[in-house]
Amino acid sequence: MPTSPKPDIYGFTEFPIGVSTAETCDTVMTDGKKQAVASYITKLGSALQEKYGKQEHYTPHQIRETALQQALSIDYLCWA
Repeated sequence: MPTSPKPDIYGFTEFPIGVSTAETCDTVMTDGKKQAVASYITKLGSALQEKYGKQEHYTPHQIRETALQQALSIDYLCWA
């Protein structure tokens, strides 16, 4: 009788999520990167407020989960 595979300890989602190389998290902020980060924070901030209510701070788990649900790039999580 076949057995089902045991869950992976990192099995937070049904599909693997890529890991950012964090190249976008360089401390050098070009004009283009500033605009991208500002747009990212605006979208993510609105989604966080809608999901969890307005708070002074959100947990890393809340931020990552919301970014993934909104299909936002994980490359900019370091700026969130």
